Amino acid sequence: GHVLREKLPNYTIRNLDGKFRTKCQSSSMEIRGPLNENQIFTFGNLSFTFPNNCTNKNVLIDVDYIISPDLDVFNLPECICVFKTKYHNRGGKLDDMPIVSFVGEPNARLYNWVQPSSYWYSYRTRQTHLVTIGETHAFVR
Repeated sequence: GHVLREKLPNYTIRNLDGKFRTKCQSSSMEIRGPLNENQIFTFGNLSFTFPNNCTNKNVLIDVDYIISPDLDVFNLPECICVFKTKYHNRGGKLDDMPIVSFVGEPNARLYNWVQPSSYWYSYRTRQTHLVTIGETHAFVR
């Protein structure tokens, strides 16, 4: 079975990016490679778990995030976090993507923004494995 949820609103890239930049916090993660153990990075309640040997060399990833975003700005019902990832340098590359979670919210669903369209999607399986670095995501209750 599945649970029906209200459709998330559509936004243009410029609209969301401008609002996001004015409110977000920024940090970086240095993923060491190759390393034969998981690497975990946490920002507030937003957690990234990189699997062992996910890269052959050190990779720096920037993350911009808003925890408990202003719901009037993003109009995402029950949204608890919006975040963006990007490689710090063009030479960076992961061979395996991280799993993300929101600590304390085991039922939070990860939504991914499909650019250049204005649609958010989520996996029916509730997987929280990032598909790629360089996208915008939201955790919704």
